[in-house]
Amino acid sequence: MAVVYMRKLEQEPDSYDSKFTALTKGVNLDVREWILDKINTSKSILEVGCGTGSLASQMALKGNKVTAIDINFQMINFAMQNYPSDLKDGTLVYQTGSFNNMPVDGNSQDLIVSTFMLSELRPFEQQIFLRNAWKVLKPNGRLIFAAEFVPKGFWKLLFKI
Repeated sequence: MAVVYMRKLEQEPDSYDSKFTALTKGVNLDVREWILDKINTSKSILEVGCGTGSLASQMALKGNKVTAIDINFQMINFAMQNYPSDLKDGTLVYQTGSFNNMPVDGNSQDLIVSTFMLSELRPFEQQIFLRNAWKVLKPNGRLIFAAEFVPKGFWKLLFKI
């Protein structure tokens, strides 16, 4: 997606989710449901690029310990106001942060989730993100990320089918 348009959306947390859903034609909602379906309970989860906090909140409501970070303070503020961290079964902590400085200990996370963030990073930043993600994952931990891309060449044919 156009990075400039995404940056504009990120400055409008109140309307971000609805505009992003329109932009992706609802694919983001399908991705969210797929992720929630794959997650068990009682896991330590780090969400990188949590945006408005809606996915982080749903993961915590399933009984998980979730740390949700985003580089954008406006998004974190929106998340704290709209998806409170006082949950019955899980825990949820929001922090301003980035993939460069993940606020969790090494080998401490069962799962790292990141949706639609990688496309906003340059290739070397993507490598840094992945390297840092592996450092904080527990042995046998999992990384789930969703990224949009424009299929080219052979892949373009497959996506037309």
